[in-house]
Amino acid sequence: MAAVCQSGLVPRFEPFTGLRYDAGVAPIAQVIAPPYDVVSPTQRGHLASRHPANAILVELPEADLPGARDRYTVATDLFTRWRAEGILVAEAAPSLYPYRMTDTSGRTTTGVIGALGLAEPGDGDDVLPHEQTLPKPRSDRLDLLRATRANLSPIWGLSMAAGVTATFDPTDDEPVADAYDDDGVRHQLWVLSDPDAVEAVRAAIATAPVVLADGHHRYETARAYQAERRSETAGAPGAYDLVMALVVELAETSSRWAPSTGR
Repeated sequence: MAAVCQSGLVPRFEPFTGLRYDAGVAPIAQVIAPPYDVVSPTQRGHLASRHPANAILVELPEADLPGARDRYTVATDLFTRWRAEGILVAEAAPSLYPYRMTDTSGRTTTGVIGALGLAEPGDGDDVLPHEQTLPKPRSDRLDLLRATRANLSPIWGLSMAAGVTATFDPTDDEPVADAYDDDGVRHQLWVLSDPDAVEAVRAAIATAPVVLADGHHRYETARAYQAERRSETAGAPGAYDLVMALVVELAETSSRWAPSTGR
């Protein structure tokens, strides 16, 4: 997976105002879902039955034929309603989100979720993909992004910089989300909003390229959406110049584990 950035650019990694489930309204264990592209129709039905706000309902929406709504309109309507009803709540301030997964053997992978900058149109790339993508999944994810105007799940990037993990220690505080998935993997999420701590993470990630490990279709979708919005706004920069990403230090995964999905 080795790659070298030739553009002279450095990764842009920013805090953002995330939307999180209110665990008092929607228990986290009942609303989490696996990657959309590994979910079978049977499993989708099982997830959807757990809670009326399970994430799979917007990540993998189904058309409402009696209501004459296509699947993307259904996803948008649900996403809008969940925000209006307080099921999804905006963070009080732009933040980064330390995230840890612990498998059944006790091995952990720890990273941080933030807004990863997309390359300016025509510039070299400081985020380095290593897989080809297919037109149909790209089209599906682009239609969903156009409809919801939200990143519903993060891509996964490996930072080639040393010392990224050392810039944050999520175990100092209680996680804001803590749940086990159906495979027994524990998922924990923290909120990092202290300006000095945020800057330390940003500065560390900016020292080396990020290799795209998972989420190639969503990354290419984000690039296509960026181009569309830039065209509509006469090239003005905006939030569409970034994509939600979980960034893990490459050394963090070398002796642990990494995702096996190709979404």
